[in-house]
Amino acid sequence: MNGEAYQAYWVSEIFDEQIRNKLAIFVHQFLHDEMIAKKKEYKKLPEPTGRYAFS
Repeated sequence: MNGEAYQAYWVSEIFDEQIRNKLAIFVHQFLHDEMIAKKKEYKKLPEPTGRYAFS
């Protein structure tokens, strides 16, 4: 982002399904909604289609 590469990884698995789901929602909201979707380059992209499109 902004010309810098970021790398993240988990050091252990999350076995609790409820916690894993909450974390997935948080990550999607934070990364997509707060960082990616606000970029003008992202806004210029066409709407996604096919099996990878999020609703």
